[in-house]
Amino acid sequence: MMAWRRIFGFIPVPVVYTDRLPEGVGGRAIGPLVQIRPKYRERGDEGLHQHELDHVKQFWRLWLVSFVALLWPLAGPEALDLASQDALAYAAALALLPHTLLYHLARPYRLYAEAHAYKVQTRYPDGLGGALTPAKAAMRLTAARYRLDLTFGEALEAIKRA
Repeated sequence: MMAWRRIFGFIPVPVVYTDRLPEGVGGRAIGPLVQIRPKYRERGDEGLHQHELDHVKQFWRLWLVSFVALLWPLAGPEALDLASQDALAYAAALALLPHTLLYHLARPYRLYAEAHAYKVQTRYPDGLGGALTPAKAAMRLTAARYRLDLTFGEALEAIKRA
């Protein structure tokens, strides 16, 4: 099953409900796509949805910055007049890479991305009559799959700072 959500009020985001996720993972964002286990849709876990949508927002924010940064040297000021369609296409395509590369290769970026998404998640209901607490979010952030090697205290502080 698939549904659509919007971010920034106008960007559509496909949300695919599937159990084809790694063990112990409730959802994930892959660039502009979200995958969430069906049980979290069924129970109305808005917190998890917002966590993954926050990653999509991170993706598009960095895409925009990268697009502008790449466009200028590729086409110069003329690109703003849409004179160079090739430069626009190359810049748009290359701008898809930075979020994924930074997330996987740069620990500080990955830490900020996850801490911010967990902070967002704590603001929404979990479908069980409550919401994820900052302490529980910090425990999740210490999981080995994030490759952050954090103590509980460091994770909690990162969430508070995000």
